[in-house]
Amino acid sequence: LERADAATTEIRKLPSPQTLSERNDVQSATSAEELIYNHSCAYGRQGAVKQLLGQNEAARSSYRSAGLLAETLLMETNLGVEDRAVLEEYVDGFADRITELDDALLQQSRMAVSSAISMTATGSRRGSGVVSLVTNPSSAMPNFTLGANPL
Repeated sequence: LERADAATTEIRKLPSPQTLSERNDVQSATSAEELIYNHSCAYGRQGAVKQLLGQNEAARSSYRSAGLLAETLLMETNLGVEDRAVLEEYVDGFADRITELDDALLQQSRMAVSSAISMTATGSRRGSGVVSLVTNPSSAMPNFTLGANPL
């Protein structure tokens, strides 16, 4: 947000449009807003694809970028009421998706911890499987001593 504030400050330093060539500069500024909007939408779509693929961390990052770009556009003073409503809806939607992903990531981490605890408890009860082979090597390997003469 600091970058957005700095950019807004720099934009306000620009002279107001009075000639035809300066009006072309204003159209360039409008196209910059359009680029920001398009990138926000692209990040949102990318986040949705990542979420569907189960890449939750990458999806969260994409939604965050999309939301920040949309919030940057909301800082514009000359934004129409309808445009502001659409952007606010996008920001709320991206925030909802981030919250949804945070909940899913928290649930995944809880499941991983409980699964590890369950596997440890089950492995120690049964005494079979790969875990028992790794934790008790003396039962599976013959007893060799260093420096002993086999003959």
